[in-house]
Amino acid sequence: MGSLTRHSARLLACMLLVGLWSAPAHTQDTPHNYLDVVAQELLRMSLPATCADRIAACHLQHPRPNEPNSTWPIEVRVLADMQIVQIRFAPFLALPPTEGLSPHLAQRLLALNNELVAGKLAWHAASNTIQLTAVLHTDSNFDRKAFRSLMQGLLVAAEQMYAELQMMAQAEKQD
Repeated sequence: MGSLTRHSARLLACMLLVGLWSAPAHTQDTPHNYLDVVAQELLRMSLPATCADRIAACHLQHPRPNEPNSTWPIEVRVLADMQIVQIRFAPFLALPPTEGLSPHLAQRLLALNNELVAGKLAWHAASNTIQLTAVLHTDSNFDRKAFRSLMQGLLVAAEQMYAELQMMAQAEKQD
């Protein structure tokens, strides 16, 4: 009888191990929604935002340099299914009504994109605006420090590039 009990115990242990190995991990089944963490980190950076669960996004306004009454609308969207957090300044810069992006401004956007460590500038044809976007991957977890670093880096880069791009856009308007 003792050997049957040992055999049953071994069989049960093997079945449990096989069951554990074949069971999908909880993190694979349910994508994480980091919207609450994003809101906490924005507040920690003194960037108060309005967040909405139904669209999984936070919206905030950040002052433009040398323009006391003007702000950048910034959207931080959590795309849980894609495991990313997207930061978007939209618009970063509204261009004067023209028939498209000038070659000179397009070349400068390409050069700036080459210099940017994180984030990219893009022309949005439908609204004739330049947008600044960046993506933070959240494959297995949300890295708070990486998010703050990315957000701070984008704000600094935006402030550095804005005056130059605005002057270029205004100069083209006058031509």
